[in-house]
Amino acid sequence: MNRSILLLLLLLLLSHSGCEKETISGTILTLEISDITTSTAVCNGYVQIDKAEYITYQMCGVVWNTIPNILPVVESDYSERYCGEAGNFTVEMKGLDSKTTYYVRAYVIIKDVIVYGEIIEFTTE
Repeated sequence: MNRSILLLLLLLLLSHSGCEKETISGTILTLEISDITTSTAVCNGYVQIDKAEYITYQMCGVVWNTIPNILPVVESDYSERYCGEAGNFTVEMKGLDSKTTYYVRAYVIIKDVIVYGEIIEFTTE
C-alpha cells in the first residue's frame, strides 16, 4: 500500500515538474499610422524578444476595431499578420470605412501567448 502511494506521488511530481510557466521578456510597440486613405492605412510596429531562441517568433501583426474603450484582440477583431524576425514591421490595413475612427495595436504571439502593444487611434479620410 505504501509503495502505491509513493509511486503515485512520484508520478504527480514528475507530471507537474514541466508545468512551470516560462517568462519571455521583450518589447512590442505600436508605432505610427501612416498613408491613411478612405479605406486603407499602414501601421508600423516593432518587436524585440530577449531570448535568442525566440528571435524568430510565431507571428505578429496588428489588430483593430472601431469601439472606443474596448481593446482590440486577435480572437475577435480585424487582424493583419506578419511573420518574421525581430525588429520593425509594417502592416497594411485594408477594407476600412471612410471617416471612421479606428483603435489599433500591435501584437506578437510566442509559444501560444499573445502580447499586445499600446493602442493608437486614427480616423480615415
